[in-house]
Order: sequence, then C-alpha cells, then structure tokens
Amino acid sequence: MSKPPVWLIEFTIKPWFAADVERVVDLLARMASEGKHVGYSKDAEGDGLIAKVIDEQHLDMVIDILTRTHKIELKLGAPRVAYRETPAHAVEVDYRHKKQAGGTGQFSRVKLRLEPNEAGAGNEFQSEIVGEGTSCQRGGPRKSDN
Repeated sequence: MSKPPVWLIEFTIKPWFAADVERVVDLLARMASEGKHVGYSKDAEGDGLIAKVIDEQHLDMVIDILTRTHKIELKLGAPRVAYRETPAHAVEVDYRHKKQAGGTGQFSRVKLRLEPNEAGAGNEFQSEIVGEGTSCQRGGPRKSDN
C-alpha cells in the first residue's frame, strides 16, 4: 500500500463565474482519483478552493487542465510552499565582521547555534547580547544621556 503524497504547494482557486465552481470541484476530484498527485479542500477563509500538489510541474498541469483544456477562467492565489526541513543535530557558526574604512571602523561577532527541538514543539528563539556598547539597532552603539 502506497503512502499518501506530501503536499508541498498549496494555492487558492476561485472561478470567475459561480457556475464553474462545481465543474472545478468535479475536475479536481477526477484528477485526484486518477492518481495525478492532486488534492483539494474548501477554503475556510473564503468561498474558493485550495488545491494541493506535490511540485511545480503538477501545479502547472492543474492550471493548464482547468484553463486551457476546459476553458475555465480562474482567479489564482499565490502558491504557498510548505517548508518541512528540521535540523538533525546541533550546529554552531561563529562569524566575525571587521571593516576599517577610516575612523573607528566596524567590528562585530555573531555566534549562531541551531539545534533540533522536540517534535511538535514548534520553534523557539533565544537571543543574547554580550559586551559593553552593543546595540541591536543599525548605526552602532548609542551614547547615554548622562
């Protein structure tokens, strides 16, 4: 038994004419049943549909079948890509920026550590600034108003 496909690209489809909604649903259902790696669902935020495909080639195929083959005019939403990459192990990067262009010059050091989180825990961000005279704002450290 094969696994269901992983939908990597989703895009909204809304026919220009209300009479074409049923035709689009029927065509998407037929493509899904024929194993063309296409899925769809009702758009919860609007009255359109969300088509789901596994890659750009299938995205183009769905649009081509609906618009050219069946002559249905569509309003298409921008494709949304699902990024599903997770770090497998902890990684550290240490970068130093030094630039002398007259005057005091520029210097900064950035340490970045990425490590995997527990499955389903979402993303967690932490930042730490070390040292005197540091500022997260563009333009370097600010002078105090003493």
